[in-house]
Amino acid sequence: MKITLARPIRQMLGGHLRNVLTYRLLLGAGRQAEPTGQESLRRCVDWLLVAHQAVGGRGFGAEFSLSSGWGPPYPETSGYIIPTLLRASALDYRKEELREAADRTGRWLLEIQLPDGSYDTPSTRERMVFDTGQILFGLLALAGAGAGADGGGSYLPAARRAGGWLVANQDPAGFWLNYAYNGIPHTYYARVSWALCVLGVRTGDERFIEAARRQLAWVVAQQDPDGWFRNCSFVADGRPVLHVIAYTIRGLWESSVLLNDAPLESAATRAAEALCRLEAGRGWLESHFGPGWSPSGTSVCLTGLCQIAGIWLRMNRRRGRQDFAEAAGRCLAYARGRQMRMPGRPEVDGALAGSDPLWGEYFPWSFPNWGVKFLADALLLAQGNEGADELPG
Repeated sequence: MKITLARPIRQMLGGHLRNVLTYRLLLGAGRQAEPTGQESLRRCVDWLLVAHQAVGGRGFGAEFSLSSGWGPPYPETSGYIIPTLLRASALDYRKEELREAADRTGRWLLEIQLPDGSYDTPSTRERMVFDTGQILFGLLALAGAGAGADGGGSYLPAARRAGGWLVANQDPAGFWLNYAYNGIPHTYYARVSWALCVLGVRTGDERFIEAARRQLAWVVAQQDPDGWFRNCSFVADGRPVLHVIAYTIRGLWESSVLLNDAPLESAATRAAEALCRLEAGRGWLESHFGPGWSPSGTSVCLTGLCQIAGIWLRMNRRRGRQDFAEAAGRCLAYARGRQMRMPGRPEVDGALAGSDPLWGEYFPWSFPNWGVKFLADALLLAQGNEGADELPG
């Protein structure tokens, strides 16, 4: 997710220092011995439902900030949280609440879709390619699940409209520039292409698959022999956070599976192998990297760590990569050990900070909803849940 949520400067600089909870966390409150995977997953579910209730059921609060409290409902991440809720409901823990939250979020996404099929970002009201692509996952999941009073019938037409807008705004070279974040092309939009692949397979409309192939070919052309991706960052600094590196790898990998495309699989695997070598038994990775996979972060992006663990688990399941499975296990143990445990403080109990330590580079002093989503996804995979194939996102 992009950093687009507007906050007053005074809150960003020091609001967290006026929050007593900040000092409790700095003194070690909320940390405990590593919980079991099942316990951690249940706490993810609990916190996501709190994030849903915090914004009146209109999606999910973007984050809980120690500076400013709950952020507004965020369409982008709310969209791809929906498949996570539906997968988690198979565990029979708060099953009806999860399905109700998914359905309410879906109805809200239908309400806020713009007439041209796109979605905008709350802080600027600007249409966004990436946001629209991520919401596609939620629309498609609800259509497939037959959600709502009309059995999911409203969701596939909405997904088609979103996909049509994405295709209409794609550059002939494959990347997106119109309505792209910061007005530059990004390889991490491979995750948009994955959504278009799913839409194309579901509808039989080749337009969507052809658009995805064009962008993915451009992504592969940005990859160096060592697996590094150019044009991957939020900004033109060549120093992407692990979060968007993972977006890029996952988009390539899942698209390769859907399209049975060996070159895409090879590109994704090459990058995943580079990160596995960098993990080197530590159980964590730096928050940012530069060309040649040079670590440049002084903290851990917990969201990206969970994403990479999930990617390694998916690759192991398909290709029998024990090295990936072992690295994923170590990284998930690290993330579980940093999931908050604070009974009586539902705004943080079960949450995952943007960074470790809490003041690190990625969403400092905050607990973004997408970090918990990706932790839950990886935990579901580690426990053998196969729903990622039927409910992509």
